Amino acid sequence: MRILVNRAICIFFCCFLFSEFAIADVNGYLCVSEKATGFSYRNHEWVPTSFNVKDTKYVLTANDGKWLWKKMGEPDQEKYPQFCTEKNNGYMECEFMYRNVSFNNQTLRFQIYTEGTYVIHNEFKKVLENGINNDLSLEIGTCTNL
Repeated sequence: MRILVNRAICIFFCCFLFSEFAIADVNGYLCVSEKATGFSYRNHEWVPTSFNVKDTKYVLTANDGKWLWKKMGEPDQEKYPQFCTEKNNGYMECEFMYRNVSFNNQTLRFQIYTEGTYVIHNEFKKVLENGINNDLSLEIGTCTNL
């Protein structure tokens, strides 16, 4: 009986040890959007809306010790990736211009907050009047290890 208990403890310890190495070796995540909601500027007013995020995917990768967040299929993202900062408890935050990404590597969930142009300077009112897309949005989704 004692031999079985010792083997069980040994197996448990080995599984725990290898799982820790597996987590440490993760060098990227594939993230898929599930839902997005927010506000759009239409006919001189902000209106609530849902956004279509079907087939929207992102990658979070470690490159030379830095984490980068990129939207798949967008060439500009190659030129201007979002650099991410590791925080406590598995959190990462990525920021680029008007977009903020929060990611948790323990829950494998992310959220993207896009500021849009709701709080703007007077010079940017022309942007809204010209119908340029500056929506305010919150996007959520899940990730898997690469």
